[in-house]
Amino acid sequence: MITARLFTWLSAWTAHRADRANPMLVRRVRQELRNKAFIGAYLLMLLIAVIAAAVASAASSSAGRGMFAAIASAWTALMCIQALATTRAITSDRGASSWDLIELTGMPPMRIIVGVVQSNLVLGLLGAAGLAPFLVMSYLLRGLDLPTVVFALVTLPMAGALLGAIGAAVACIGSNRQAKQGLGLLMAVGLLATWGMLTGLWGSSEMMLSRWLGEVLRGDAEALMALIGIFNGWFAAMAVALVLGAAMLTHRALDRSSGPRLLWIAIWLNGLAWLAGLIIYAGWRRGWGNIHDLDEVMAVASTVGVCWALALGLFAISEDTDITPRQLQAVSSGGRFRQLAMTVLGPGSGRGARCTLLLIGLSLVLCAPWMPDTPALIVACHGMLVLALGDMIARGPLRHFCSHPAPRRVCTIAVLVTLGFVPSLLSIFADGDAQRLLLALSPFTGPVELFSRSRSPSGSLGGWLVMGLGAASCAWLVLRAMRSGSGQARVVAGADDANPRS
Repeated sequence: MITARLFTWLSAWTAHRADRANPMLVRRVRQELRNKAFIGAYLLMLLIAVIAAAVASAASSSAGRGMFAAIASAWTALMCIQALATTRAITSDRGASSWDLIELTGMPPMRIIVGVVQSNLVLGLLGAAGLAPFLVMSYLLRGLDLPTVVFALVTLPMAGALLGAIGAAVACIGSNRQAKQGLGLLMAVGLLATWGMLTGLWGSSEMMLSRWLGEVLRGDAEALMALIGIFNGWFAAMAVALVLGAAMLTHRALDRSSGPRLLWIAIWLNGLAWLAGLIIYAGWRRGWGNIHDLDEVMAVASTVGVCWALALGLFAISEDTDITPRQLQAVSSGGRFRQLAMTVLGPGSGRGARCTLLLIGLSLVLCAPWMPDTPALIVACHGMLVLALGDMIARGPLRHFCSHPAPRRVCTIAVLVTLGFVPSLLSIFADGDAQRLLLALSPFTGPVELFSRSRSPSGSLGGWLVMGLGAASCAWLVLRAMRSGSGQARVVAGADDANPRS
């Protein structure tokens, strides 16, 4: 009786959810199930599984691990093919008349991206359903432990969903044909490298994966923390792909900055929570008096936080100084707490500079007791110098060529490359103090040069010069942060704009 009621409730809930399923999920799954390329790849995967099973059954009793490696590699290849198909589908939709139909549905950008990710997850589970009997057979052939099979059945669909989200986000970046082709090639190379890396993992599962899973089952604290870290990293990467993809699909006249900046701060806080947890665990395990490398741990964590903030600054500071009326409305609406948060999360170059400086300052606080002789401070000085110079050049001499955020980011990256290589090349023709001074000015060799000799940048002329330039750049960014925008900007369609969300 209870079973019948449970089945009835599950059937009713499934029918209810099916009627309200994401339209992009239904559309993508139906397209892929009718696509000859997907059907051929799926049948080829099953054929590889059958051949691997036949070879393994005729081999020795410990051939299960080789069969598992072949099947998991074929499944990974199917996931990569699906992710590449997702990139091509979003790219073709954005440039074709079918995008008008998607616009008419009224779906927000996040719902579109989530539907694509859900479709990749469903197709990944379809592959799991087809390969599950072969994986069970590989376990019955011995030489393979059951946790490895379960780990593959859980993680591969998750990997397929993540690759699909990354593919959708990459497809939303470019609007012209050259950008689409370049990003598509880059995505294909990245997927090929991912397939090779995961294939190597499955092939060497006996030496690495199985031993680690055995430690997890035995309750080893380090192994459990690594497992939690893997899932935490998956959630963080998925959030980044979803939020960035949805932001790039949002109309340019609307607020497309608050989501990524809020996510950037959330991931920074997530890293801070992991740092605190690891320090507490080390103090509980070893004893607080036996922690001698805390300064090095804090220096690494602070440097990573600074780099994370500088990555945000590359995109946030290069935005337009003025904002549109709709963006101003988004900034000024809501309660007092929301308006306070929007002073750093809202659109515009000024608010972007505030958010960047906030994250840099919070990251430097982690290593405040060891100031100024800490790598995080030197990295922050070099990074702020690059951001300030790139902003000044893009909005000054090159303002006619850098009228949009994308060219300004290219200009900032060009400044980074120039500052990185020119002093290093000039140092070849110098020696002594002049050579060390030139190496200290380069963002690539500066931190290494200043810490490789005496671990004390404050004791060298190059260190003080870098910190002085960093202070001047920080002052420039503070001036940039004081400009909030008047809300009078207008968004004009360009020649490459095939749809309103380009």
